[in-house]
Amino acid sequence: GLGRRNKYSLYCRGAEGGMATPAEPWLASVRFGCLLRKKQDHSMFENPWRNKYMCWLHGQHLKMKPAEVVQVKSGGGNTTEQVKVSGIEESADLGEWQMADNDKDMRGDKFTLINKLDGSKISLKADTVEEGDAWVKDLSKVMGGVKTQEGGVHQKENL
Repeated sequence: GLGRRNKYSLYCRGAEGGMATPAEPWLASVRFGCLLRKKQDHSMFENPWRNKYMCWLHGQHLKMKPAEVVQVKSGGGNTTEQVKVSGIEESADLGEWQMADNDKDMRGDKFTLINKLDGSKISLKADTVEEGDAWVKDLSKVMGGVKTQEGGVHQKENL
């Protein structure tokens, strides 16, 4: 059991550090990984944390794409877990979002972004508290660094 879990975690967090390909643009990101995304309009008996997304930072945007973990059988009869990412890619301009300070989904491995314009939320949950903290730190850094200069030019840090 344990070995498989680790393999999946590595794959999901991209610890192998590969080249980014068009199919896997997140590999070039400073922060990416699979997070559970809360469904905001869930029914009473539904688990709101069911949907898994591949999330990654791209400049000042948070990109999210639906992901599922699939079991893949290899030639040697071993089964490995892989993350299949497909569907519509969503992009949140972090200049328009801020961290929720006191949201109930702001504890431990969970964090919530609130849209400054319409108050809508994106709540995400990491595998571990450490991973959640790392996301919050990186997202906050981007949000704090988004400055619009005259002429609407966004400053980019040299990564």
